[in-house]
Amino acid sequence: MDNQTLFVGCDVSSDDNYYCFLLNDGTELTRTHLSNNADGADNLINIILNYLKEYSLKELVFGVEATSNYHFHLLNFIALDERLSNYKLRLYQLNATLVRNFKKAYPVTVQPPKYGEYVC
Repeated sequence: MDNQTLFVGCDVSSDDNYYCFLLNDGTELTRTHLSNNADGADNLINIILNYLKEYSLKELVFGVEATSNYHFHLLNFIALDERLSNYKLRLYQLNATLVRNFKKAYPVTVQPPKYGEYVC
């Protein structure tokens, strides 16, 4: 991976998904949450495309915590979306136990209520 990569981490739940958008150098672009439904997934794609274009990026690395089946449709939506077909996609589903244990060890002194998206 080079400096033309957008990283997106996602913490999923039944109602909402929490996202963190990072550049390759660790610069945090934004954190947001969207509904865990088709409209939320479509909004996510639009946000991703805006960042890919704004920063002239060529690759998307998307990590999501595998929680029940809440993540499954989102990964499929991203993988099959035609608007992302010109970009290199790397989609990862991460073991929820590993994410939880990493969060416990993460050296953040003040942790926001939701920050699994940053870890992913």
